[in-house]
Amino acid sequence: MKRQNRFERRQMLKLSGAAAAGSILTGSDRVAARPATKEVSPVYRVVRPTGDVVHPMITQAPRLDTLEGKTICLTSNQGFKSHVTFPVIEKLLRQKYPNLKIIPPEEMPRAVKPPAEGAKDPATEAMTAALRQKGCQAVISGNGG
Repeated sequence: MKRQNRFERRQMLKLSGAAAAGSILTGSDRVAARPATKEVSPVYRVVRPTGDVVHPMITQAPRLDTLEGKTICLTSNQGFKSHVTFPVIEKLLRQKYPNLKIIPPEEMPRAVKPPAEGAKDPATEAMTAALRQKGCQAVISGNGG
């Protein structure tokens, strides 16, 4: 009998704690029993007031059929350990394509973020001129980070 009373007392304490928590959360003195329901996450909708940025499509250069005998220019913005990774990239390319000509990033202008559409930028113009002057047929710009 004593054991049964103890169980009932624990159950009453649990229930009274749940009732108190329910009344605090609902702001009510009485807690109505509700059937268990599956909790559903709320749906949020986000509106971007600036609209979508639309860039005109450009025609890209066709993919090279091989790198053998081509001139590859390496450009860098001196980010993410390019002084470590570019020599490794160069070594691996030379192993696979022995007749490849590689222009290292030290012989190229520093790569910079492109200017806004339609704006002229001396750094971008210098990079374009260097790519043409060195005869670059492909470019590896940056290397992760």
